[in-house]
Amino acid sequence: MLTLGFYFLLRPGEYAQTTNPESTPFRMQDIHLQASGHRLNHLQCRYHMLDSATFVCLELTKQKNGIRGELIGLGRSGNPAFCPVQACINRIKHLRLFHAPPHTPLFAFFTTEWLAISTTILTHEL
Repeated sequence: MLTLGFYFLLRPGEYAQTTNPESTPFRMQDIHLQASGHRLNHLQCRYHMLDSATFVCLELTKQKNGIRGELIGLGRSGNPAFCPVQACINRIKHLRLFHAPPHTPLFAFFTTEWLAISTTILTHEL
């Protein structure tokens, strides 16, 4: 989540759970992946197809006072540990593995129950 926050210059409530009631987190359905210039249906394609993505976009809904439906995108960074495309792929794989619906926030994760990556957790990790 920190990788996405860094690369996309996100506000904490866009990539982590926060107590701010006005925050609008990005959801799995807000991600758009492209491979070889074609959009991947990341909600239904085979897992190995996700790894072929070379470009990722986040769709603005209510974030950053942006234009609804506007896409902001980035390509692979070249660093396997710190790449916006790979970070999104990893989130999608995890969420799909546990059958999360498309409206699930990107900060959700499953261990034995659904939990959330919060701003407090991220601050502690930093």
